[in-house]
Amino acid sequence: MTPTTTSNTAERRYSASEISADRWVHRIGITTGLVAAVALIRTLAGRHDPSRLVAGLIYAGGLMAMLGFSAAYHLTPPSRRKVLFRRLDHVAIFIMIAGTYTPFLTALPQSARRTGLLIGIWLAASFGSALKLLFPDRFERLAVILYLLMGWVPLLVLAPFFESAVPSIVALLATGGVLYTGGVVFHLWEALPYHKAIWHGMVLAAASTHYCAILFGVAWAATG
Repeated sequence: MTPTTTSNTAERRYSASEISADRWVHRIGITTGLVAAVALIRTLAGRHDPSRLVAGLIYAGGLMAMLGFSAAYHLTPPSRRKVLFRRLDHVAIFIMIAGTYTPFLTALPQSARRTGLLIGIWLAASFGSALKLLFPDRFERLAVILYLLMGWVPLLVLAPFFESAVPSIVALLATGGVLYTGGVVFHLWEALPYHKAIWHGMVLAAASTHYCAILFGVAWAATG
């Protein structure tokens, strides 16, 4: 669920209760994420708009990849598999961010701008993914900057959607961005007990607000 600015070998030791708390956050995330993804796809599948359904599938895939690889990385004991899961965890974040944009961009009227934004966001995600796969312990600051830039871009590039969206949808998107960004404080505050569980809980809350924005602003709007 989280980009990290330290290598796995530099992590402090966590108590059994801290690991248990983080495990429960991930269990709740994966369970609710799966139910939510199925509900979204079922809603979109009832429409005669294959582009929105495909966008929903991409988003759902990114959501489950982020939740699944985060659990695999953070709950696996130190090993070669954990190193691999760390890379995939970070790659999944880029996919999740781009996947979150996709339903909103797909819902916009066809235009060169919409196409350009879709291509641009997935190129950024591809670049970030390649960075994490090829240089997992380098360019950490660049990766974090890219995460944050991609995370806040909707407030700028989705202006056409915002103009026609109800205020609650915009509020959900903004709230998710604030939760993601503010949660970084707890991610970096390693001396704080249960800082991982708190951070992952905030990520789960942020993902939930963005999911609601997609469900209400894209999926349900398509059923009107």
